[in-house]
Amino acid sequence: MATKADNLRLAGRGVSAVLGGYGMAALYALVLGRLLPLQPVDASLVATMASFIIYALTAVWSFAAATLRSAALGLCVPAALGVLTLFVNQAISK
Repeated sequence: MATKADNLRLAGRGVSAVLGGYGMAALYALVLGRLLPLQPVDASLVATMASFIIYALTAVWSFAAATLRSAALGLCVPAALGVLTLFVNQAISK
């Protein structure tokens, strides 16, 4: 029988999969759109297609991680790297 703590952990993973996946997909669509050496239209198209894969992988990771803490850490580290990449790219392009 599932306890209330188990239900909360499952809900946390669900929120992590949905919201974290959306945020990660949007972030890396932006990163890839800016970094790909293609025409802007082509870069945004490729980045958008890649974001679907990123969303799916993020959702899988949210439920595959051993604990909710490791799932959250597994989302925060790539998100921080994506934000850092955006900042570095913005500083270099000025």
